[in-house]
Amino acid sequence: MKTILRRTLAAVATLAALLATPLALATPTISITAPANASTVTTSSTPAGITFSVTTAIGTSPAGTQVSSVNFLVNGTSIGIVGGGAFTLGVFTASTTWVPTAPGTYTLTAVVTDTSVVTSGATPNLPTATSPLVIVTVSATRVVVLTAPATSTTLIQDSEIFLRATAALSDSIVGNVQFRLDGADLGAPVTQAPYSRAVVLSAANGFTPGPHTLVARTTSSDGSITLDSSTANITVVAAVLGNAVPVVTITSPASGASLPANQSVTVSATATDADGFIPSTTGGGVTFYVDGDLIGTDLVAPYSVTWTPTVAKTYSIRAQATDDKGSTVLSAVPYNVTVVAAVTAPTITFTPPTTVGVNTVTTLAATATAGTGATITQVQFLSG
Repeated sequence: MKTILRRTLAAVATLAALLATPLALATPTISITAPANASTVTTSSTPAGITFSVTTAIGTSPAGTQVSSVNFLVNGTSIGIVGGGAFTLGVFTASTTWVPTAPGTYTLTAVVTDTSVVTSGATPNLPTATSPLVIVTVSATRVVVLTAPATSTTLIQDSEIFLRATAALSDSIVGNVQFRLDGADLGAPVTQAPYSRAVVLSAANGFTPGPHTLVARTTSSDGSITLDSSTANITVVAAVLGNAVPVVTITSPASGASLPANQSVTVSATATDADGFIPSTTGGGVTFYVDGDLIGTDLVAPYSVTWTPTVAKTYSIRAQATDDKGSTVLSAVPYNVTVVAAVTAPTITFTPPTTVGVNTVTTLAATATAGTGATITQVQFLSG
């Protein structure tokens, strides 16, 4: 009887030890399938950046195990985490888009975590694995982005808006940006940044009611590079019959004014709607542009924003208002101001001596700073 009891207790102890030991899990595996190791790539906005893809496998982990997440890293910094899912024949694939911002050499890795959790005490064990390194060289970055209007935007026919884009070619010089509607050029190309064009959404300009596509195309100065942005799908709807469009007018600064560089100035406007109102919610109010570049929006009258010009040149200021029926207009042109470099006068600081002896030589000292665009030619000391 004692022998049976001892054997039973030993078996129980062995079982308890086994239960206390975490189950052995197969560590997941992961490898980068694109881009290829040691490859050289040129990134552009079409397709948008570089596809960063991985394949993972789980091996003999418990049935029903899924990928919890795949973390994509460039130079050790995460550029995106993709949620997991069930495996197909034990394999899970995932990808994200990487848009390098500058040429150079980059190290790519990816980390996979699966859902097979085994608890050792109070600490959960989430099996993870890191892919082997992939090193790629980005030879050039070429980017053109249509920043406005956004894709899936609905616009009211005969409204007036700004088309806006950004463009950069690290291995060349941007010659121009051409906006294109439904595959055809829309007006003349824009040759200087910020790349924008005011356009009336009229039937004459091709904006008939219905779906349309907009693209920004950049061409290098030598014509050797042509690059299109991602397509923005927009919908144009007919304006409300008989609707009076709003009226928006810039009130300050005065048209033709001269403004000092690097000093803030208040840009103000009035906006009214004869048969409705200017909404004070998002999408309403007054939006201000300088050379087609957005500088701010004020939702509540009196409408104003603060602008600090940094470059001495002539600027075009316009304001945009949208009424309660969705019709949008821009203020009249031209409304130009000239920014001039701030002018500073020369300054001098005299440091008087503490004591002056009779018939002794005394050194006089001063510091001087030249005014704008000038140099110090002499400092004269006067007595009397």
